[in-house]
Amino acid sequence: MSNEKEFSRRDLLKVSAAAAAGACVMNGMPVFAAGKFLEAKAVEFAELPPAHAETYDTACRYCHVMCGYKVYIWPKGTGLKPDKAKFYPVEKMRGDWPNPIFTIEAKKNGKDVLIMIVPDNKDVASGSNYSVRGAFNAQSLYSEKLPTRIRLKKPMIRRGGKTSPLVEVSWDEAIGFCADNFQKIINQYGPDAIGAVYGDWGYLQNTHALLKWLFTGIK
Repeated sequence: MSNEKEFSRRDLLKVSAAAAAGACVMNGMPVFAAGKFLEAKAVEFAELPPAHAETYDTACRYCHVMCGYKVYIWPKGTGLKPDKAKFYPVEKMRGDWPNPIFTIEAKKNGKDVLIMIVPDNKDVASGSNYSVRGAFNAQSLYSEKLPTRIRLKKPMIRRGGKTSPLVEVSWDEAIGFCADNFQKIINQYGPDAIGAVYGDWGYLQNTHALLKWLFTGIK
């Protein structure tokens, strides 16, 4: 049996408790992460985005308001130090304070990077404020140093039916596998035999994509 730690129901409760407490931090990082992954030290988060950081616009995934956020990605060790950047706390529940929970260490193209997801101070909906849930946007990303490391990295299918084992396959094979099986169902039972039930706070974009797939993508 693998000795890799699993993200259990108890861990989930710890995350919820930390969020309810206002995104508490321990030694500069989230309580649940500090307790579960001791190798993730606070010093790893003591950087701010440099001028050359990759910058992207995104929106919070946790409710339909979809507050605006900025994503910054830069090589670890090349960021600005808070004391030199003069980027000091203003209000602890506003995006102009770089809460340590906004930043994680991850890998991109095999290299160590820091990723910061911070409220956009130009966002009209939020005015750079953020919810406790929104503070955890960065923590939801895949990282070997976070509970998210248990996620699947590749598609898996059962080639021999329900009783066969799951095996890793390429994306092309996985997509072809799904398309073939959808087509078999449609051919045998008609298009009304295909339906979808899903839930996500990102209502507009995801609903549009799902409906377009159902009504035009599947023939």
